[in-house]
Amino acid sequence: MHGKAWLLDDKGNMIGLGKEIKGNLFYLDLGDCSCLIAQLEESWLWHKRPCHVNFDNLVKIRKHRRVRGIPKLKKPDVDLCKNCQIGKMGKTSFKRKNYWFEDTLEIVYTNLCGSIGVESYSGEKFFIIFFDDYSRMMIVMYLREKSKAFEKFKWYLARVEKEIGKRLKCLRLDRGGEFVSNEFNNFCIERGIKR
Repeated sequence: MHGKAWLLDDKGNMIGLGKEIKGNLFYLDLGDCSCLIAQLEESWLWHKRPCHVNFDNLVKIRKHRRVRGIPKLKKPDVDLCKNCQIGKMGKTSFKRKNYWFEDTLEIVYTNLCGSIGVESYSGEKFFIIFFDDYSRMMIVMYLREKSKAFEKFKWYLARVEKEIGKRLKCLRLDRGGEFVSNEFNNFCIERGIKR
């Protein structure tokens, strides 16, 4: 019931009634009761001390004497911890991205990865990814040497521009050093590709 809280003893009998004042703040009316003691079972205390360890594991820790000073513990009848439940809850998914790009090839992301520990059957140790943000199309190409990245970029650009009939407007890099040559810079300037 919203706005009211019951205070129960260990047998489940109501010993007090709280009325919500503001937010989660309650005024507790105990009637003729003058003294109460809040008590936490030792099992719960030891559950909380080492960052909410599972009760079965606490019993094992005590049994194998892994921690000095831990008393003999028993698993409580109800082993639901509010903080543990919150920690295990699934998170809501991220909001979908609102695309501000209106067409393909407005922005393409690229990254060169490698050297991979095991080379391919044909001797490639690197791969390069081109990802169009609007269409979500991704192309992966394999390379034997890092220095061949510019050649692969020119091949990719010629292929997609011919297929789509549009020109690349912006290329985003991770500044990993694969496209730092003057030849690449001049190529982008001539083609009007922003970086």
